[in-house]
Amino acid sequence: MCNNKKSLFYFIFLTFCLVSIVNCCNIPLQTSDAIQPINKEDKMLREVRSSIIKVITASEITIKDKVTSNEIGKEKYIKTGSGFIIEQLPTGTVVYTAGHVCSSKKSELVKILFPFYDEKIHTIDIKSQFILTDINGDQYAAVEMVIMDDYDVCALLSSKIYLNPLLLSAKGLEPNQKVFMMGFPRGIWGKGFVPTFFGYYAGDLENLKGEKASFFTFPSTPGVSGGPIINSDGQVVSIIHAYITTFDNLSIGATINQVLSLKLSVDEEYNSNIVFYDNLTVELILALY
Repeated sequence: MCNNKKSLFYFIFLTFCLVSIVNCCNIPLQTSDAIQPINKEDKMLREVRSSIIKVITASEITIKDKVTSNEIGKEKYIKTGSGFIIEQLPTGTVVYTAGHVCSSKKSELVKILFPFYDEKIHTIDIKSQFILTDINGDQYAAVEMVIMDDYDVCALLSSKIYLNPLLLSAKGLEPNQKVFMMGFPRGIWGKGFVPTFFGYYAGDLENLKGEKASFFTFPSTPGVSGGPIINSDGQVVSIIHAYITTFDNLSIGATINQVLSLKLSVDEEYNSNIVFYDNLTVELILALY
């Protein structure tokens, strides 16, 4: 009994001493659930994520007999990718993505869906629409504004998306500069869910078409094509469009100059057809999706 009283006395005495030291020296106490300060990089990533868009290309392909015009077959084809808001126009929102997300080569689609197709006796009719989904799960219809196949970049104009656009970087990257990429891997999407990858800029090399492309040391996978690659200031420096299948952490995107060329082409397209675009109403054709 005496020992228990002595132990209790020591416990109270030590607790009193600890509290006195903390109060005198103004030492902050931290708990396991203490809120840590948000650094600049984390803050930037939280702001950028709301601008990331899931892009769906829905196509309906019909094969007909050339002579009788009778329908021989009809199939639907769905392709998914990523994109990001880049500009607000009076009646819509401009979204950038990868060129191959916007278009599918007719010959490739037919080969996949209709192995029996013979151009001598058959005709093809393809109807497509773009469906964009934002971080909140809201869907929008879109039309193609500009596609640049050599750079594998594309610009879509959607119905109005009331979220903030990203900014394009005015300068290129330095070797080993840290970058981030956001996109939606195929089959993985959820409201408020935006995967973020990071790596480093490795440099520019020529692709199979003889055009320059930027290489980055982070993983990518089908579905993230069209997602933005951003610097530590949250500015777009590239658009992801490919990855090296023989190496897990080497991805390919457009150079900053190619992305800036896309912007110039979009500006030219809009200014040349301003009446058309300012009066354009884009609606979802749900039957294709």
